[in-house]
Amino acid sequence: MDAETPTSYQSVPEKALPLAFSSRVIVAITIVVVLISIYLSRESVLGNRNANAMYPTYSLGRVVDRDLELDAALAKAPEWERFLQKIFLGPSFSWKDDAIEAYRDLLEYYQSQPASTDPGAVATARAYLVVLLAEVDRSDEAQAELRLLAGLSEGEGIAAVLRFAYGTNDLKPTPSETEAIYRLPERGWTVDKLRMRLAAKAGDLQLVREIEAELINRGQRWKQWALLFTVLNIVLLVSGLAGLVVALAMRRKSNLSLTSSRSTPWPWQLGFGVFMWSVFSRQVLILTGGFLESYGIDMPYQLLNVVALLFLVALIHRYLLASSLTFSGAFGLDILPRCRLLVIGLSLILFEVELVGSNLISAAMWQLGFRAHWTEGIDEDLFWGDWLSVALTTFDYVVWAPLFEEIAFRGVLYTSLRSLLGPVVACLIAAGMYSGWHFYSLDGFMVLMWSGVVWTVAYERFGSLWPTILSHALINLIVVGGFLVFYR
Repeated sequence: MDAETPTSYQSVPEKALPLAFSSRVIVAITIVVVLISIYLSRESVLGNRNANAMYPTYSLGRVVDRDLELDAALAKAPEWERFLQKIFLGPSFSWKDDAIEAYRDLLEYYQSQPASTDPGAVATARAYLVVLLAEVDRSDEAQAELRLLAGLSEGEGIAAVLRFAYGTNDLKPTPSETEAIYRLPERGWTVDKLRMRLAAKAGDLQLVREIEAELINRGQRWKQWALLFTVLNIVLLVSGLAGLVVALAMRRKSNLSLTSSRSTPWPWQLGFGVFMWSVFSRQVLILTGGFLESYGIDMPYQLLNVVALLFLVALIHRYLLASSLTFSGAFGLDILPRCRLLVIGLSLILFEVELVGSNLISAAMWQLGFRAHWTEGIDEDLFWGDWLSVALTTFDYVVWAPLFEEIAFRGVLYTSLRSLLGPVVACLIAAGMYSGWHFYSLDGFMVLMWSGVVWTVAYERFGSLWPTILSHALINLIVVGGFLVFYR
């Protein structure tokens, strides 16, 4: 990263600043933003993260079942396939022990919220926990959970079925009790393991083989999708390298620059003020949405980034663009036609650097015992929403979020801080604020810190937001695609 710091427009006299960007106002807005952030993160960071989920029992069940089916298939896969899967897709969430802890954490959350908890969701979560404990031969713990399940108003029927399947009692459940298994949300690893136990107890070995074949087939399907995602990543990596080599050769011969101009930074006070006001506006929208929801009025959260982006662009045009500076020139968006191939190659390379680095960091944090909560990064609209909600959510992740975050954090915040602090310190601060913006755990914070550094260094090196916007959008597209393929 270039260590040179711009000397022009580092600051302006306080009296020359608009009132909304005076030191006192910006300090006050910053304090308000911090306080609102603490309030908004009271559950996602400071409280029980299960509160972040709309349907925690069923979403956790979906994640656990699909991951366990995939894990079973990967256990029989060649070593090279497992290695590539970890590099390009990251470590799997749910080994059985981690799934057990996730269910216990969820049940503790339910116990702390008895008035607002669905008894059926509690019974289902505890039944799933019993099956997991029994399947890993933790029989004493399974029996203890089974006794708790039997004491629930919604759990008596399924408790009788589980007692017959995993206990020493050979007394068959009544037909009405057996029907309880069909009230469990869906067929998956957990329910099918229970059905296999019941069939074995009944001596129906043919049914055992049929259910086992279904489990294997589903696991193979998830493994094939995982391999497809891995191959796609390799193709994108090779394509990016090839495009980059060709584009750099063209650039060397013609002495081309990536953009037609590199803008001079605006006064850092104005830039930082624009950033803080845009963050404040988005937080006000979030609070407004929560207030309206308390009165039964749903505000599409997918519109948050749209409104925030429009407000940010308006602030940039009003306060940061001098008469000779255009919006595209300010952020290096005026790509020369002959450099478009270079931009595509850079975007693909940045995508792979960010993805592989994030997976390695996540694996390292996993080994050190810092594991993200299962709700982190999960959008339940992609699990359970109708296709309109899925389309709006996908568009938000792939279009509006990259545009807002790259313009705000790299284009405005980093550029403003760079003129005051230099590129290295500004990069670390901007990346840290970008990571903290998402309210993730330490694992998630480190992963997003890496992303922020990669994209900031790319912007500093090449002077254009296009490679960072495109690679950011591609990362989000892969994430959304993964949720739709594996958990929809």
